Parts: sequence; structure tokens; C-alpha cells
Amino acid sequence: MHIPPTTSIHLPPELIIEVFEYFDAADLCQCCLVSHAWRELSNLEEILHALQETSSSSPPAKSTWKSCYALAKKESRRTSVTVNDVVGDWILQVGARQRCDPILAHFRSDFGFYSENTGTLKWEKVGNTIILPDLPPLQVSRTADWGWKLHCPYFTFHKLKQV
Repeated sequence: MHIPPTTSIHLPPELIIEVFEYFDAADLCQCCLVSHAWRELSNLEEILHALQETSSSSPPAKSTWKSCYALAKKESRRTSVTVNDVVGDWILQVGARQRCDPILAHFRSDFGFYSENTGTLKWEKVGNTIILPDLPPLQVSRTADWGWKLHCPYFTFHKLKQV
């Protein structure tokens, strides 16, 4: 069926939303250009939630802001740490009440660990905890800015952001 460009089809918003839930981020961006009403519908929380659920773990080659946002939101809710998440530079803060200067620490991909107060150690990932010799297991959690934190009752590591 051919529909002339001047003819419009009015569908109920519920039906449009149901169709939009099957679209990827690129299609949703195109829908934003159709009309103000479609723009409003394509930006609804339930549409973005459906997009997050169907998105792959790596961004598409031609990323859009919606796909990047959806992947970032999905990533921010991940609480299980991977070896790649641990590898890198961290800031070690000793004691919650002590006023010690932060100490730079480094977890390496060969499972080596170095800080100036411990020297070189071996680390391991057991479940969702990080183990350093002769120290309590480090629990893993996310920070408010979606970063990583390793902590025990005596000290805390904060992952440095990659620049």
C-alpha cells in the first residue's frame, strides 16, 4: 500500500510504544525526526529500558547517543568485577578515621600488585572479592560515578579514571 506523503496515519500511542520497543537506537533516533509526538514517545523511560535490555555489550560501529547511554546505564548496574576492571592504577586510603596521605597502588594483568607500603605482591580474584596475601578479602562495590571501589574494614582502594 502506497501512502502519499501528505497523508498521515494516526495510531494510538500505546501501539506506537509497542512497535518502538522493537527498534534499535538508530531507528529510535529516526523516529524522533518524524514528529514532536513521536519524539516524546521514543524518549519514554520504558522505550529506553527496552533498548537497554536488547543492547549488546559492545557499542555498535556507528554509535548514537541513545545506544551509548543505554550501554552506560547497563554497565553502571553491573556489580561483578572482572580482571580487566581490577587491572590499573588505584588510590589506597588507609583507615576511615586516620589522616594518612593517599598511596598509589597498581594491579597488573599478570596478577602482580605494587604499592610503596607493601612492595610487590600477588593478587587473585575469588568470586567477587580480591585477595592480597595476609590481608582481609577486599569487597567490590561501585562508586556514585560508576567507578570501582575495593574495601575492607581497614582500608579502601578507589580506581583511578582512565584519561
